[in-house]
Amino acid sequence: MAIDAKPAGHGLPGVLIALEGPDGAGKTTLHAGLAAALCAQGRDVLELREPGGCELAEHLRRILKGEAIPGALTSARAEALLFAAARAQLIDEVIRPALAAGRIVLLDRFIGSSLVYQGEARGLGRQAILDVSLFATGGIVADRTLLLAVSDETAAARRAGRDGEAGDRIEESTDARMIRELYGRLDELDPSPVVKVSAEGSPPEVLARALDAVSGALAASPAARARRAALELAASGSREFRARSLTGGGVTLAAAQQALDELAAEGVIAAQWDAVCPESGRTLARFASEEDFKASPAVRCGHCDEDEHPAQALRGWVTYRPADSAAPRSGAAPQ
Repeated sequence: MAIDAKPAGHGLPGVLIALEGPDGAGKTTLHAGLAAALCAQGRDVLELREPGGCELAEHLRRILKGEAIPGALTSARAEALLFAAARAQLIDEVIRPALAAGRIVLLDRFIGSSLVYQGEARGLGRQAILDVSLFATGGIVADRTLLLAVSDETAAARRAGRDGEAGDRIEESTDARMIRELYGRLDELDPSPVVKVSAEGSPPEVLARALDAVSGALAASPAARARRAALELAASGSREFRARSLTGGGVTLAAAQQALDELAAEGVIAAQWDAVCPESGRTLARFASEEDFKASPAVRCGHCDEDEHPAQALRGWVTYRPADSAAPRSGAAPQ
C-alpha cells in the first residue's frame, strides 16, 4: 500500500516513528543514532522501546522475555495480550502525552512486531492482532515505520557479535529466516506508512538513510504544517489570526497553538489578548499581554445589558499578529 493511502497516525502535534526489523537488523544502534541526530537538529526526542518504557510495561517485559517466571508463558494468546497490555499502558502513560506536547517519539518495535511474531509466526492471524493492537493504542499508529532490511548473513553476524547478551525467548522460539521473510511483507501487514531502509553497511551509512526516510514524516506533522500556515499568514500581511484559523486537514487546535506559541517565542509573531463579552461574544478591548488583561479592573461594553464587565467575567482569546505590526494599546477597543 502506498504511504499516502495509509491512515493518519494520531492527529496530535508530535511525531511517532517506529523502528522494525528482524533480530540483528541493527534497531538498537539506529535507535540511539537517530535520536542523537534529531536532538542535534534541535528537536525534542523521546526514546522508548517495546515492551517497556514505563514501570508496568518493564515488569511485563521481564515476563515476556522469560526472565521472570521462566517457562510459565506457553500460550500464544497470552503472549499477545501481555504485549497489548504493556502497549496500552505505555500509550496512555507516556506516548500520548509526549505526542500532545509536540515531541518526536522514537519507538524500538511497535504494532508491526506483534503482527509479524504473534499474528503470522504464532498463527494467531493478522486481523485478530491488529484489532487488539489498535484497541491497546486507542487507534494511534505510527506516522512512519522504518523497516530495517538486512540479509540473513549480516543479521547472523551481528547476533554473534553481541558480548554475553542473553538470548530472547521469542527470538529463540522462532525461525530467523521465516521472521525476515515475514518482515518483507510488513507493508501489507502494518497499518502505518512503512519505509524500507537498507541496514547493510556501517552505522553512519544506515543513519543517513534513516534520516532521509523520516524527513517526510517530520515535514508532514500537524505542528509543522501549522507552522508553515502561520508563516504564510504573517508574510501575507494578515493583521491578525487565531489558532483556530490554522486548523483543518489533520491540523488540530493543539498543533496550531503549539506552532503559534513557538513562533511567538522566536519573535516571528506577537500575541495579543482580546477581552470578549461573555454574552454577545464581541471583542471589547485588546491588551498587549496576558498580565495587562488580568490587571484590568473592568471593561466597558456597549453590546449587552451591562455597561461594563469586571475583568474576571470576561473571556480572554489570544490573537496573533506579525511581529513588525503595531502592538495594541492595552485596554483599547478594537478598530
